[in-house]
Amino acid sequence: MTVSVNQAENMKVKRSASRDRNLLNPMQLRDLQLRRSGAEKWLKTHRNSEFRAVREADESQARKIIRRCDELLKQRSAPAIDELTKDKMARRIKYLETKIREGMPSRDEMMGKRHSNPDNPNSKYQEAIPNVVDRHIKWSLANAVRIKEWKRLKRVIEPDSPESTNVENLRKPH
Repeated sequence: MTVSVNQAENMKVKRSASRDRNLLNPMQLRDLQLRRSGAEKWLKTHRNSEFRAVREADESQARKIIRRCDELLKQRSAPAIDELTKDKMARRIKYLETKIREGMPSRDEMMGKRHSNPDNPNSKYQEAIPNVVDRHIKWSLANAVRIKEWKRLKRVIEPDSPESTNVENLRKPH
């Protein structure tokens, strides 16, 4: 079977679009499931409404909500993976974490230097470190692709943990 250049390009775009689609985090999954169950509950309780036109419009809206929620849950939920794939993903995550940490400003650098005021030794104030914001922005732009891949892999391996994809967890304390 031969495929034209246009068909090949279209297939490539579809594959990359499905790969680049963000997975839902646990809160988004719960919200979608609640929205879907609310629409189902409405359908069960309001089927015998007095006003037929209103009932039919509301029923179609509820069915549309259910259909859209099912579609989103199917497309953007974390896929089930086997142990071998999970091990490969864990190795990739470790590699990405080491690469992401390179050049990442530490927490102390981001927060500034803490020291006491000579006039009042009990007061603490922070002094900004020069160029730390510029360094962080540069680091963030340089690692955007790695961070996106890291978040996706973490969401697949740990779909129930909302804090698993927080890049701040990788930041060194000092």
